Amino acid sequence: MFHEALSSSPSDYSAGIAAEQAHYAASRVEDELVCVRADIERLLLITEGLWNILRDEHGYDDELLVRRVLEVDLKDGKIDGKLAAQAPGDCPHCNRPLSQNRRYCLYCGEPTPVDLFSR
Repeated sequence: MFHEALSSSPSDYSAGIAAEQAHYAASRVEDELVCVRADIERLLLITEGLWNILRDEHGYDDELLVRRVLEVDLKDGKIDGKLAAQAPGDCPHCNRPLSQNRRYCLYCGEPTPVDLFSR
C-alpha cells in the first residue's frame, strides 16, 4: 500500500484534489438551487395572496394584471419576461453619477433615492 502511494504520479494526486473540489462545488450549487427554488415558491405564494386581496377587496380583474405585467416587462424595451438592470442615474442634488451600491452620493454626501424595485 505504501508502495502504491509512492508509485502514483503527482498528476494523479492533483486530479484527485481537483475532483474533490469539483464535487464540493457541485454540492454547494445543488444546496443553493434548493434554496432558490424555495424562495421562488414562497414569492409565488405571496404574489398570489396579494393578487387575491386586490381582486377580492378592490375588484381588479386578471386582464388588468396581465396588462400591467406587460407594461413592466416593456420598461427595458423588450417583452422577454424579465427587466434588465438599469444604471443608477445621476444624483438629484449635484447631478453627478451615482454609484450602484451606495446609500449616499460620493460627491455631495446626500442620501441617494431609493428604488424599491431596482435590480
